[in-house]
Formats: sequence, C-alpha cells, structure tokens
Amino acid sequence: NTSNGITVGTATSGVPISIGHTTSETTVNDNLSVTGQTKASDSTVGAPSYSFTNDPDTGIYWAGTNAMGFVTGGTSRMELRATGVLAIDQNSNNDAIYIDHDGVTSSETILIETPTTTTGNVFMINDADSLTTGRLLHLASNSDDNSTRNLVHIVNDHASADNTVGLYIKQDGADASIELAGN
Repeated sequence: NTSNGITVGTATSGVPISIGHTTSETTVNDNLSVTGQTKASDSTVGAPSYSFTNDPDTGIYWAGTNAMGFVTGGTSRMELRATGVLAIDQNSNNDAIYIDHDGVTSSETILIETPTTTTGNVFMINDADSLTTGRLLHLASNSDDNSTRNLVHIVNDHASADNTVGLYIKQDGADASIELAGN
C-alpha cells in the first residue's frame, strides 16, 4: 500500500508484463485507464472476449478476420464485418431493429445519403414468403395537425428521365391492384 502510486516495467519501453496464471481471475477495484491498445487473446469465434456485469454470455466477440460481433444470452445477435456490412440475426419474436427518435424535429429518422447504386435496389425486402395476415409495409400517421403534407412522396426529379415509372404495381392475384378506403 502506497499513496505515491505503483509503477511496473516503466524504465524500458516494450517490457512484457504478466499478471496471474493462465486460469487466474484478475480484479480491478477502481477505474482502469488504458493509453495503448487493449487486446483479448480469446480467439474462439462467437465466444465473448469482453463480457459485462458478471455475465459471461453477453459481450463483444471476435467474429473472424476483420470482424467483430455482439452476443447476448449466449447467442450471436449482430456482427460488423470488414466489408462494412452490419448483420443482425433475430430469431425470436422481437423487433430486429427498434429506433426511438426523439431528436431534432427537422432531421430524418433514417437517411440513406446519395447512394451510388446503379442496377440494384437502394432498399429491398426480399421473399417475405411467410406472410399470412401481416403486411410487407405499414405506414401510419395519427397527427391532428392540419398542415399540408404528403404521407408518401415519390419524386422523379429529372426531366430527361422520361421512361421512369413513378409507382409500379404488379398484381398476380385476382384482387385489386389499388384499393381506396376512408373519407
């Protein structure tokens, strides 16, 4: 015990320091500040290298080369891959993405800024083959404000794009392509 602090291995740069045995538990009873890199040597894919609140089944893990993942309850939920892909795996009856946006009223909740997609889809929902009475898309507004607005706004903003269709609907079933209801 000392009030002047304790230094270990500070006389020479790059001195390796080992604390404990390979099965030891090391406890830091106060704040831990790291000025260099922190590395975890657990290389088991899917096993938390960093876990929280005495829960070894929840934390951050190595997800393979240049990728990291997040695990909760012992199940991999999300991975951030080197390609920039954020992969979310939701296999239970919960929302996969939940956004609570209480921010500035004039900013977007979701913004896809100037995509460079040419022949693909900027936004795609593919093969929702399990739907029964559910919907592919549900947009609802319950605002009592009487300001002029469009709830869905589709803009083809270039006069030279003569062959662009503003809204295309393909209906293979016998029911109507468009059905209007309300006042």
